[in-house]
Amino acid sequence: MTSLSVDPLEQWEDMKNVFPLLYKQARINFSVVASSVPCERLFLKAGATMNQARNRLTSSRMEKLLFMADFSEDEWFS
Repeated sequence: MTSLSVDPLEQWEDMKNVFPLLYKQARINFSVVASSVPCERLFLKAGATMNQARNRLTSSRMEKLLFMADFSEDEWFS
């Protein structure tokens, strides 16, 4: 058992040669952003996209619109 003051990423760095597959999974799981801001931004964009004039958008089309809206102008025209 480890204490709560130990950084789990540092511990997994020490064990990456013993458990290489679990190490990859731990890097993915322990690097999750601990904030709801990205999710709230997405809901805000979705609310702005799905308005009275666009009330018949399918979920697939909505997903594509939100994905494309995430690109900057430089990424679109480079």
